[in-house]
Amino acid sequence: MAPHKRSDMWNHFTQLEDSKAKCGYCGEKCSVPGRSFGNLRRHLKTVHPTVIISKVVVTSDESHVDDPANHAGSPVETLIVPGTSVIKSNQSTSTQSSIMHFMQNKKPMAVSRSKQIDEQVTKMIVKGYYAFFIVDDKEFRKFVKMLNPGYELPCRQTVSKNLIPRLYNSTLEDLKKKSYMAVAAHFIDGDGKISSVCLGCEHFDQRHTSDNLAAFFKKIAVEWKVNYKIVAVITDNASNISNAVRQLHYRHLGSFAHSINLFIQHSLEYISVMVTKVKKIVEFFKRSSNAQVKLNSTQTQMGLPTLKLKQDYVIRWNSAFDMLKRIISIKDAVISTLAVLQTEIVVLTPAEWDVVEKAIDVLQIFNEVTIEVSSEKTVSVSKIIMLVSSTLQTLKTYVNDIPYEVNQLAISLKNQLRKRFSEIEENEIVAQASILDHRFKKYGFISDNKFKNAFTILRLRLGNIRLPSKQIDNPEQTPSTSTSTPSPPVSLLWKVYEEKVEQFKATHSSTTSGIIELDKYMQEPLIDRREDPLKWWHERKHIYPHLYTFVIKRLCVTATSVPCERIFSEAGQIITLKRNRLDTKKASKLIFLHNNL
Repeated sequence: MAPHKRSDMWNHFTQLEDSKAKCGYCGEKCSVPGRSFGNLRRHLKTVHPTVIISKVVVTSDESHVDDPANHAGSPVETLIVPGTSVIKSNQSTSTQSSIMHFMQNKKPMAVSRSKQIDEQVTKMIVKGYYAFFIVDDKEFRKFVKMLNPGYELPCRQTVSKNLIPRLYNSTLEDLKKKSYMAVAAHFIDGDGKISSVCLGCEHFDQRHTSDNLAAFFKKIAVEWKVNYKIVAVITDNASNISNAVRQLHYRHLGSFAHSINLFIQHSLEYISVMVTKVKKIVEFFKRSSNAQVKLNSTQTQMGLPTLKLKQDYVIRWNSAFDMLKRIISIKDAVISTLAVLQTEIVVLTPAEWDVVEKAIDVLQIFNEVTIEVSSEKTVSVSKIIMLVSSTLQTLKTYVNDIPYEVNQLAISLKNQLRKRFSEIEENEIVAQASILDHRFKKYGFISDNKFKNAFTILRLRLGNIRLPSKQIDNPEQTPSTSTSTPSPPVSLLWKVYEEKVEQFKATHSSTTSGIIELDKYMQEPLIDRREDPLKWWHERKHIYPHLYTFVIKRLCVTATSVPCERIFSEAGQIITLKRNRLDTKKASKLIFLHNNL
């Protein structure tokens, strides 16, 4: 074969005898018939696809990385010939195939890998407090190109509008995936006031089955040594947690507020058309700062207080109520502003505005009920029967002279209320709490027969209460001023008999005392509904010692699981994006301290 090696192929092969060439990468021998390099080219493409075949000239253009050889004066070409020594040439017109050029001309990076690097660059900007324009910096881009020529660094706009929101959403989802379980205890303290403590808010990474939930709750109760002191467990109405409580053989009471929320969300479908239109109006003003400024100006001109519209929250029905109530209060200003701005937002018709106003009147009842039972510092469980009774009576008035949609809303609410709470007077905890609340007694009940049944069971319960002698005090008994005479010694003949008599008197006295106290209590006049029943009981705990012992086991029960849900709201302020690396155990300790200090 002629020794003329002008083809680029000889940068990768070594010429042999008999029209053969040896690959400088793998050592394989290939034939070169008739000075044709087809076999050599085919070998490189199939066996070494990343090898650059053509020679290139390395210049000092800013798109390439500076080569130290370029600073030696004249351009220097370096030819990498596998299997041979390095050949250098000072000819300015020559070309080279360098390792740096191989890196710069690498195939584009896989999309998945590029996204990973994008995310890491974004984390660097966030964690290192860098300005967004660092990705547009000329030297930084050159530096990244040196590290990986196949990666294309995003621009500042991409970081700001795409990468930051993407990282925010993914981090938020990771935080939401961490499941926590919270347990709160409520009791009446020595001062006759309701107290609440957070027993724990711990990371729960198991499946939310009844067995797992029961095991978790039992562990918390045993740790705090309250497993034999639990009167009732209040949870939401999910079947798994309800079954878990029953497995532990505790009395279970579903959250009253949670039940209300469920059936009101269902009933709101009857006015969904108007609610949807109001949502779009509110969203428009929330998105447009110009529209909000114009709305504020219109309210001022009309002599109205400057108010902002409220958005609803999907899982809370009363947020929809607040949204409707707020927009009705500034309805004229909203209509005027939308007309001036000439937007494409569809405004409610006069008939639809009337529906919204009448619906607010109906929903106002349930808003007041929700507020009444959501407090954790006042007695709430005793209000349930009275609130159900009063609400049903009030809903009966919303049947005539109202729009059809509101009428259907009221009927649906009434039916749902009866369906869910038709047997509430048969619940022992709720019924006894209502009787022992000095504001209601028997007058909170809907059915006289159910009151009598609850009263009979309460008398039996009180008959089984045994108090230590030091706790029994009768302030009505006047202390004797006469000198007591010592009793004569008991003879052996009468000793056994008198011991039986004393035992009978003690048992009979304890059994009848609780019943007598209950009968006496029922003769007491009612107190005002705004007064605190616990204060009344605390002042008379020595008059009704047996009854008071039972009162603190009933009036301490909350009507809802709202106090426990507030723990999660406060946890959201503790576990934030700034604390996204917070260990779950440390998070539990912070939540515990925040709620109990």
